[in-house]
Amino acid sequence: MERTVPVQIPALKALHRRLPYNHPKQAIIREDLRKREIGYRGECSLDYYLEQLPNFFRQFRGLRLGSFQIDTLLVAQTCIVIVENKHFAGSIQFEERIQQFTRTLNGQTLSYPHPLPQVRRHHQLLARWLYERCWPNMPIHPLVAFTYPSSVISSEKPQPSIIRAEFLPEKVLSIEENHSEHILTDSQLHLLCEQLKFAHKEPKYEPLKSYAIKPSECLTGVHCPYCNHLPVQRTSRSGWHCPRCKRKHSTAHVESLRDYRRLFKPMISNREARAFLHLPTASVTRHCLVNLNLPREGNYKNARYLLHDL
Repeated sequence: MERTVPVQIPALKALHRRLPYNHPKQAIIREDLRKREIGYRGECSLDYYLEQLPNFFRQFRGLRLGSFQIDTLLVAQTCIVIVENKHFAGSIQFEERIQQFTRTLNGQTLSYPHPLPQVRRHHQLLARWLYERCWPNMPIHPLVAFTYPSSVISSEKPQPSIIRAEFLPEKVLSIEENHSEHILTDSQLHLLCEQLKFAHKEPKYEPLKSYAIKPSECLTGVHCPYCNHLPVQRTSRSGWHCPRCKRKHSTAHVESLRDYRRLFKPMISNREARAFLHLPTASVTRHCLVNLNLPREGNYKNARYLLHDL
């Protein structure tokens, strides 16, 4: 299962551009977006090393099973490995006595929760998930991989479950070599992987609710796909023009409809689309929506266009 962009990142981008520049929540939204993008870049950099593993390890990246999410899950016939990704620049110091680590960067030191308890909890939750589905008892190994290439990691005592990302293939193969017994047959491994794929659910994320923002606080109109200016001007039946960067775009409204889906709801009526996109008439709005070949619920004035596939 390939890694995908977390739903929070495009939703936060949409919220950032849909709020006035001086909105009191803008600073925290920008900071939360920055942190999530850094985390995702770390996960993607880990993928380079995951691709070096042999094919007998089935890989699940960004797997969500009910209430918990695993950055990377590796499943073989002999064992399972859970990998939690951490992407921190600077000097990292683990302090076992108080179960934390500190990061020092540019003269500033901040503390963070120790990552091993989190990944061990994922171990317990995954073991329960497997037990409830009557799978054999599998050895499960939690690992934490630091992906920032120039970070300096130190600890009060050895941390065999905490590694640098470049040593991940070697560590995983070492774990697998210590388990010679094939607990799962080929067909069982295939069935387990199918169950994991089927059980994966994208998290529901409601950015307005998360930041206690009212829909009326959000800006409407079509934004420019190039410079994010909002709103752009509709110049003809099939075109948009940005007054800031002077560029034209024929389908600028599509990304704005994605904003609507991420911030408000996954369906839209003609009246709602006309108001949100600043379109002049119901017929022009219908033309824009029908040309996208969106599935619909209801007929005529009660029609709702479903935005899931945009």
